[in-house]
Amino acid sequence: MSAQIVPTLITFSDEYISPLMNQKKASIYLLRADDQKDSAYMKTFAQASKDLKGTTDVLFVETGVTNGIQKKLAEFIGVTAADLPTMRILNSVGMKKYTWEDGKVDDQLTVDNISKFI
Repeated sequence: MSAQIVPTLITFSDEYISPLMNQKKASIYLLRADDQKDSAYMKTFAQASKDLKGTTDVLFVETGVTNGIQKKLAEFIGVTAADLPTMRILNSVGMKKYTWEDGKVDDQLTVDNISKFI
């Protein structure tokens, strides 16, 4: 997965498991309910993925938590439906996990907040 073919914002799916884990870099995950794909915080997260591309070595990934591989990811990271929406950083080197400490992600999320979390 070279920089030229990596989407700015990845929707987590089976096809991205190996590339994300083999990149040897961190990924920031926005985990949300399935019916929240068009929320204001999702739009902010998408904007952050564009604005911060090239300034940070972190991949931006959005995902639900209820279906198939997305459910397995949520379980691995330690997120339940009660935690949603939330952000986590997963560093594939050493499998270190970091939790967004500002509570649930909401419509007050900003690109600056995301940048500080990274």
